[in-house]
Amino acid sequence: MSTLPETPPSLKSVKAYLEQGKLRASDPVVSYHCNLYALQEAMAMRAKIPKADMGFIMALMDHVEAQKKTLGDVDAASMQAQVENAAADLFQKADDADRGGNHGLQVAKDFLASANIFEVCKQFMDDQSLPEDMAEKAKYGKWRFVELCKAAKERRAPAPPRGMEEGTEGSSEPPGTSAIEPQAQPHADYLSPPVGPPPSYMDLPPASPAVGMQPTIAYPPQVGDSAQPSFDAPSVPHVPQAYGGYTAPPMMPQHPMPVNPAFKPSLVACAEAQGLCKSAADCLAFQDHVTALASLQQAIALLTQPPPQVPQ
Repeated sequence: MSTLPETPPSLKSVKAYLEQGKLRASDPVVSYHCNLYALQEAMAMRAKIPKADMGFIMALMDHVEAQKKTLGDVDAASMQAQVENAAADLFQKADDADRGGNHGLQVAKDFLASANIFEVCKQFMDDQSLPEDMAEKAKYGKWRFVELCKAAKERRAPAPPRGMEEGTEGSSEPPGTSAIEPQAQPHADYLSPPVGPPPSYMDLPPASPAVGMQPTIAYPPQVGDSAQPSFDAPSVPHVPQAYGGYTAPPMMPQHPMPVNPAFKPSLVACAEAQGLCKSAADCLAFQDHVTALASLQQAIALLTQPPPQVPQ
């Protein structure tokens, strides 16, 4: 079987799946489906990549076809179970080692590999979406890989695994998160028996806010405005809401942002606000609510307040 050429930069998003296909060569079914998923993702991007890179996709297609011929008569259900079990076993291995105090580079790599193979399982789903339990493990595996690598680079102890925050000293957990009770979840066989309720792998710690970060911006009032907005209105207290057993801490009182009904933002301001909203959505994917709030408040300011006038 011929080897694949080097993955072009335009298809770097599928490189992780191809690497798993190569590493799992001893398991032909898993290797085949890793390469097949990479091919499916590459085909979905073929309209956006340079024509010169289509040669790689054609080579990958031939490689996948050659792999398929070596599998023999294996039914689809059996292959799906084999790939899912490979991802679950790798995740279990990494999680057990992590909870046992082994935070080495190989454990981090196992977490990332399990997350990638879980994503490969999307090809078996009618809507290309993973079940909740598999999606949780994939997300947790990626986060844990980043956390372990970052901790090693910074020469510090990594944040404790989910469900082991209580009583952990020297943790890199953001302030205040150690008091949060983990949400009770139904027992799952991929967890090692913790003390108390099993942890939820979706409950990832938020990133620590930058020191001195000011999440709000305000433009100075325009010269000549007949009516200046008042900032003396009483603030509305924020009532914490519960999400799955976790009650958010109360936010600091905020003054309402003044809105000028006659103001219409420019196209540039709208585009900048749209970019800030997308940035906020990306932050929320990693539960970094502080940066998300800062981005959203900047977007609101762009859409509700005129920019400051540059002195002539």
